[in-house]
Amino acid sequence: MKYSDRRKTPLKWLNFIKYVWLPIEIIFFVYLFLSMLLELFGLNVLPYFLGPILNIYGLDGMHLGVAFWPIIGFVVLVVVMIYALIEIEKGILKWNKASVFFFNLYNVLTYVLKTTVTVLALIYLKESTLSTVVMAVLVSHGLVVPASFVGYLPLLIMSVTAMILGLLYVGLNIVYFIKRRALFAKDYKEVDETPVQKPSQEVTPKEEQPQPEQAVTEGYTQVLSTAIETDTADIKEPSQRTCKHCGATIIEPEAKFCTNCGKSLEE
Repeated sequence: MKYSDRRKTPLKWLNFIKYVWLPIEIIFFVYLFLSMLLELFGLNVLPYFLGPILNIYGLDGMHLGVAFWPIIGFVVLVVVMIYALIEIEKGILKWNKASVFFFNLYNVLTYVLKTTVTVLALIYLKESTLSTVVMAVLVSHGLVVPASFVGYLPLLIMSVTAMILGLLYVGLNIVYFIKRRALFAKDYKEVDETPVQKPSQEVTPKEEQPQPEQAVTEGYTQVLSTAIETDTADIKEPSQRTCKHCGATIIEPEAKFCTNCGKSLEE
């Protein structure tokens, strides 16, 4: 989970790139573009880059001569760099996987470009010319250094050291983002580590079974009630007879003679 969860993976270097390094790079190239643009229009308002180099060859911003197309090409390259850095910054802020690729590609290309220019300058420029160019650029930015600092050997040592450090920077960045590539996946989802609680199984009370004695009692009661109702229905009330002769009521059902007048009841 260490390199696949944004909450657990160390992201200090990524935050440094997003909020410090890339913004500084963007500001630097914007500053470089404005400085060169002003120089090309003859306005040396900002500390400039082209002037010290052009002056060595008797040129200036208004008279570029043979340096016209190389300078214009470099200005266009700076504009492309600014646009690319802004897009990379936006992509990294949104965890876009493609932005990581272009960030590493930008590091590789800038390293190759800077290394190539440095090596060519060390090989083809004279020691005095190289020292003069470096000194002129430093002075144009308000930096005063001793002449020995910009000698050929110190510049060679600093250039080799810078190339080694640059190579380490590029390589470590590639390794860093390869390990964290899962964080930039398009279908990335936060891992929910909240323990899942199983739903408590409610014990449903079993239906109460009637007690045996109660069942027996209820059975007997029902049988007795049915029997009583049946017997009661079978019992007929005795029919009352009256004497035909005197009209007296005969109580005894089997009497053959009237108890009042003594005459026979069967006639």
